[in-house]
Amino acid sequence: MPFGEVPKGLNDVKVNVLNTSDVAGTSVDVGGAQSLNFNIESDEQEVRGDDTVIAKVRGAKTVTGSLGIARIGLAALAAMVGGAVVPVGTTPNQTISLDEADAAISRYFQLQAQSNSYDASGSAYRVVLKKLNITSGPSETLDQDAFDSPTLDFSGVGIAGVLLTRTSYETKVALT
Repeated sequence: MPFGEVPKGLNDVKVNVLNTSDVAGTSVDVGGAQSLNFNIESDEQEVRGDDTVIAKVRGAKTVTGSLGIARIGLAALAAMVGGAVVPVGTTPNQTISLDEADAAISRYFQLQAQSNSYDASGSAYRVVLKKLNITSGPSETLDQDAFDSPTLDFSGVGIAGVLLTRTSYETKVALT
């Protein structure tokens, strides 16, 4: 019986900063994940001769996409855009801040996303995007009577020849 083939919603997202050897560090929860869109792309080249196409070659695949979030978790933002979360003070007057540097930072991270699947009881669908970099955002809007739901755009490449991994779970397992 198939399982994990009818995903609905976005239940959990975690990001892991990659070190210089592309090894994923500790997972950081992206609270309030609302949407994840991703698209696999590649360039195509063709060789022509004698007024005909002789061959077409597809280039290396990349992934682009966006992540929409409902909670502005500074630790998750720091994992994706760089920087350090700085807590100051004690309750009830504590503050937590994250400075956004104006210098271009090459912060690579891995993203895991999971959805419940509705084809078998308790099943799930998961995707792991292997090596991402934020290309735009977070884009935020502070507007009257509206929640601020930042969006981050990303692009990514593979690690050791793998761009992303899709996994269907017969029994849902929490992201780690």
